[in-house]
Amino acid sequence: MLLLKLVQTEKKIKEYQQAMYDLAKAKGLNDPQVLSISQKLDKEIVFFQNFAINLPNVSTIGKLRLAKS
Repeated sequence: MLLLKLVQTEKKIKEYQQAMYDLAKAKGLNDPQVLSISQKLDKEIVFFQNFAINLPNVSTIGKLRLAKS
């Protein structure tokens, strides 16, 4: 479930990046819509980074499982 959330967030990031690029190309970097997408993109990136940092390390999970057996 945690990895699914990361995958969904990564998909959102890519969509926002493309939307921002297309809109900035058409309307310029200072357009309010471009700035709005940029802010949404920033939030998703920060969420992704914080979420990924706090995921338990895969090797740690394996060690915990071995210790329980």
